[in-house]
Amino acid sequence: NNIRVLPFDIIKVDQNFVKDLTEDSYSQAFIRMIAELADAISADICVEGIETGQQLKVLEDMKVKFIQGYYFSKPITREAFEKKYIRPVSGEAKENRKKSEEQ
Repeated sequence: NNIRVLPFDIIKVDQNFVKDLTEDSYSQAFIRMIAELADAISADICVEGIETGQQLKVLEDMKVKFIQGYYFSKPITREAFEKKYIRPVSGEAKENRKKSEEQ
């Protein structure tokens, strides 16, 4: 019963379940079951270790929303992530963000 009171909102699935995902029915069933459990308890699921487009397709078919792995990018620093994926913010937007953070 203790798991019912744990404060979590995401379940991470280890890359070991993804390695043979396209051929291994056990891995597919396991991830599908975890995805259904997450949905039932209003949590999200994040599957790590995606390395191929085939793995991505299987997970998309299972409606997995959060995925990570070398298929998308090798691990990078926060600074490198921000430089690559976050647009520069205009002066006005910076000022609005600063005001919002101060409140």
